[in-house]
Amino acid sequence: MNKNLNFNNSTELFKIVSKYFDYTQEEVRDSKKLYGVTNSGQLKQYYFNLLKKRAYANYIKYLYIDRVIPLVKNIRKDIKILDAGCGLGTESLLCGVLGANVTGIDISKERLNVAKNRIKFYENKFQTKINVQFHYENILSHANKYDIIWVNEAISHINPINQFLKNCYYNLNDGGKLIISDANKLNPHVYFQSKKDQIRSGGIYQNVIQQDLPKGKEISYAVERIFTIPAIKSLLSQFFKVKEVVSIRFLPYPVYKFNSNIFLMIERNVLRKIPILNLFSTTYVIISIKKS
Repeated sequence: MNKNLNFNNSTELFKIVSKYFDYTQEEVRDSKKLYGVTNSGQLKQYYFNLLKKRAYANYIKYLYIDRVIPLVKNIRKDIKILDAGCGLGTESLLCGVLGANVTGIDISKERLNVAKNRIKFYENKFQTKINVQFHYENILSHANKYDIIWVNEAISHINPINQFLKNCYYNLNDGGKLIISDANKLNPHVYFQSKKDQIRSGGIYQNVIQQDLPKGKEISYAVERIFTIPAIKSLLSQFFKVKEVVSIRFLPYPVYKFNSNIFLMIERNVLRKIPILNLFSTTYVIISIKKS
């Protein structure tokens, strides 16, 4: 598959990501048979939306595609990618399917065990070898060279963020890209949800003791410490030049359920073209380039 993939063909990429999502839905549904009770529980807990009614799962599918297309359109065969805070490894595996050489890092052994077990499923589905490695490591101390660093729903947990961005700068090759996707603080629903999560956790920061990690350091883990788009751009400005900002999801599920074609047309061709509205989307993707 990788040999014949046209990375410049956006339609082909869309089809592959769409197929990948469908396989993920199948995987989650059959996860108990594939991986056993414990790993199945992890997948179903995180991807519970994929087990809902078909219309809602399709709503999640289009949002997922919009989120990862800014990443996958930058992939070339054998490009080196770091998935920082990779969790269950979903985008690590997607990038591997597309021919990238991927390293996924996380501080959860449980999530990484699931990620490692998932490799064979996608190799079988896409009939290709996936070049991906998963490591139990603190991202703040990781050192290697990459062409892309992908940070999906992780920037809100990494602390201190300035140290992380500095580390990304040194870990990227010249002209390398840092691609961040996360929840947007300026969206009222997202903001209040983040506050509820912080209250349940007893505060914004938690200390996670990871004795098995190199040097056995205590890691400060932030709980849904989300940022506005302008705030992230400002933090990036010291080391990176922002190339593109993609705002994702303005309309709720009932609009999609009423008419998915109208939903997609309004989301992609109308609302995203209004600058002030882009500041209030539920999710964003920011592509930045390492400064010379």
